Amino acid sequence: MIKEAFYRTGHPAPQLGVSPLSWVNEVLQYLGAGTSAEHCLKEAKQAGFQGVELSRIFPREPGALKQLLAQHQLQLVSGWHDGFHRTQR
Repeated sequence: MIKEAFYRTGHPAPQLGVSPLSWVNEVLQYLGAGTSAEHCLKEAKQAGFQGVELSRIFPREPGALKQLLAQHQLQLVSGWHDGFHRTQR
C-alpha cells in the first residue's frame, strides 16, 4: 500500500530495513540461539524489507557479508553496538 501511494505521486517508494533483533538477541545470546543468518535474511526478504542491520550472526569480513546480503537481495542499513563497550571485561 505504501509503495502504490508513493508511485502515484512520482516519488520513489521508501526502502525499509529491519533489525535482526526480531530473530536473535545481541546481548542475551541464548535468545535466538541456533538461528542462522540464512534463515534471518530469507525471512527479512520475504517480509518485504530491502535491508538489515548488522548482527552477530552475520560474517564480519566485508566481502563475505556483501556476498551473503547480495544472495538475498538485501543491503546493510546500519550497524549495532552493545551498551557495554565502555565497561571493563
